[in-house]
Amino acid sequence: MEIWTNYIRWIIVSIGVCVNLPQALKIYRQKSSKNVSALTYILLLIVVTGYLFEAIRIKAEAFMITNGIAIIVCLLVLYLIYRYRRK
Repeated sequence: MEIWTNYIRWIIVSIGVCVNLPQALKIYRQKSSKNVSALTYILLLIVVTGYLFEAIRIKAEAFMITNGIAIIVCLLVLYLIYRYRRK
């Protein structure tokens, strides 16, 4: 049963990491970050960073890796928001 729990954990956290990729792709393709909240992604970055520190503390490998990737994706979205911001 432990092996299935581990697989399910990896699948769920992997999906969680991917939820921001469509937003990044949309901003990049449209070359516009209109109607995308930078504050939302700043707050998400803070939360995910907190989760990463907790994952490191409890040595939860799946969460360390996926939260690390989530930080990178959040930073990518923030970069794209500021790069394509309409003034």
